[in-house]
Amino acid sequence: MAIGEITADAMCSGGHPPSVVGDGSLEGSLAALNQYLAGKGGPMI
Repeated sequence: MAIGEITADAMCSGGHPPSVVGDGSLEGSLAALNQYLAGKGGPMI
């Protein structure tokens, strides 16, 4: 999980693309994580 695009780019450059990318805020990142987990049938945070 990356908090925002800058972190996601760094992770991709390092060979570890994130499954979830937030909008740079904690609230937006948790919303993105919840959306990802909902699609996988996982627990909501």
